[in-house]
Amino acid sequence: MPSDSATDLEEAGVVHASDRWLTLDDARRAALPALPGDVRDLLDEGSADDTTVTAVRAALDAVQLIPRVLSGVSHSRTSTRLLGAKAALPVGVAPLDCLERLHPEGEIATARAAAAAGVPCAVGMRSGHLLEAITAECPDTWFQLPGLPDRVLSAALVDRAESVGCRALIVSAHPGDARDTAFSWTDLAWLRGQTELPLVVKGILHPDDAAHAAHLGADAIVVSHHGMRQLGTVAPGISLLPAICDAVARRAEVLLDSGIRSGTDVLKALALGASGVLVGRPVLWGLAADGQRGVERILSLLRSQLEDVMVLAGCRDVPQARRLDHLTQGGDARFRR
Repeated sequence: MPSDSATDLEEAGVVHASDRWLTLDDARRAALPALPGDVRDLLDEGSADDTTVTAVRAALDAVQLIPRVLSGVSHSRTSTRLLGAKAALPVGVAPLDCLERLHPEGEIATARAAAAAGVPCAVGMRSGHLLEAITAECPDTWFQLPGLPDRVLSAALVDRAESVGCRALIVSAHPGDARDTAFSWTDLAWLRGQTELPLVVKGILHPDDAAHAAHLGADAIVVSHHGMRQLGTVAPGISLLPAICDAVARRAEVLLDSGIRSGTDVLKALALGASGVLVGRPVLWGLAADGQRGVERILSLLRSQLEDVMVLAGCRDVPQARRLDHLTQGGDARFRR
């Protein structure tokens, strides 16, 4: 007599293991045990004894939503625009490197999953696949340039990104990284003059730096701890969002790339002023555990969770979520009038 158990269905290829994930942490639990120790550490640890990882999670948890009642909202629309392009939800895949260590299809599988979900996919420099192969799978590909003062190399990389159809360029500020310490505001201003593509500056945590990047023509600021593997004991990005958004004053979009683990986290970022978020480690977990299907499941969970929490918060769409007037941060209630 045939069995209809989940295990038998998985073995028959009808159901994937990732179909059973209910949270992003389910992907983490599925991915980590099978990985080599050095790769597992890369995906699950941060700097300074994980103090930044712990602080980021605590800060996200400290932002609490205050539900509204009788709002008449029975469904929500998660669609938005990121860097001028349509996105099915205010989420993008963060720039990631060396994905072939997690899955043979690496960036190709990730790009396909992002395209299927209708969100942008950022690509790092150390990809195991040709850039044109990645952009062929995901039209909304953002390319991360190294923050190097070598203008000849940088110009060549910009030309290549443009020629293969990348939709945006990302440059990282890496404090304390010997390879990038010579990269300066002057170099950023020069880079802005080399391309008409949207320019994203990743790794900003100080409002003054955000304001200066916007003044120099950055189209978006990414509030990021670089995977929480750089400087330890850094202030959590979610805590800095309101001040950074105020400093930018709508001259550039603000994205949060730190610790997003649920649709509720996405809504919290929107409510504090972000245009959207970038997701890194959960994508790596999904890829390692179940390839393209695993990444698709991660993005699907974020979408369904965001839809649910937006309804509960009385938000019909992303613009309304960004005007959310009822939450607490660090115990202090914030009500906009």
